[in-house]
Amino acid sequence: MIYVDQVNEESRKSAISKMKQILESGSNIMLFLEGSYNNTENQLVTLLFSSPWLLSSSLEIEVVPFITFYDFGSNEIWIRAGIRAI
Repeated sequence: MIYVDQVNEESRKSAISKMKQILESGSNIMLFLEGSYNNTENQLVTLLFSSPWLLSSSLEIEVVPFITFYDFGSNEIWIRAGIRAI
């Protein structure tokens, strides 16, 4: 697990370096915006930094956006994948 402080530039750079090593080794990564939610349709949860997407472009790997969601009080969690992009 790679923790990153989004407001700290050095933390973001370190995280990108670690992600690059993982991706170059042939493994996959998943990004989570912890502690964020939004109930407004078609609105971003929080600001997204471009570095992970620039990294995927430079390594020519695809990004598959997804969401997890659940009904309050339920023990079931669903995942919905979005449109794949390179």
